[in-house]
Amino acid sequence: MQKGFPLILIALIVIAVGGYLLYQQQTKSTSVTPPAQTATQPSPASNETTNWKTYTNTEAKVSFQYPLDWTVKEEQPSTDYKRISIQGKQGEILLDYGTGFGGACQSAYEDFNIGNAQTQACHSTPADGSERWSLSAMKKNNVNFNKIDYSGFVMANSPYKDNRDLILKILSTFKFTS
Repeated sequence: MQKGFPLILIALIVIAVGGYLLYQQQTKSTSVTPPAQTATQPSPASNETTNWKTYTNTEAKVSFQYPLDWTVKEEQPSTDYKRISIQGKQGEILLDYGTGFGGACQSAYEDFNIGNAQTQACHSTPADGSERWSLSAMKKNNVNFNKIDYSGFVMANSPYKDNRDLILKILSTFKFTS
């Protein structure tokens, strides 16, 4: 029995490893990662943005690029802050600047980069499948900058995956200056 035992043990190990690898392969091809678990990092701007418009707001100390069929509006919903609204059929981005931001998140916060700034975003996926990010006070290198508070809201419309990619592309063009 001792002579055959190592061969049986090796055979069992090979079968176990092979079964595990087969299981992993099948799991990869059939599983879908929920949006809340995916990394939310805007991809760097590419040639796709070459023909986009550029918006600059010296008071908010921000500039960004956006597609030709999108619109930008400046609003003042409150005496405490102003809003830059970027909208297209694919979704919308709202950037508020001023004072008095903060609030509770019904789901989990995740790290979120917007251009050259870092923030925390409350990411949610409502029953309709849309994705929403509510941005908390933005920081640059973990320090408040510009002596301006920023907050925002980002929403992708259906089809969510394609529109999410476009919105993240817009966010990747944001530049906050001193």
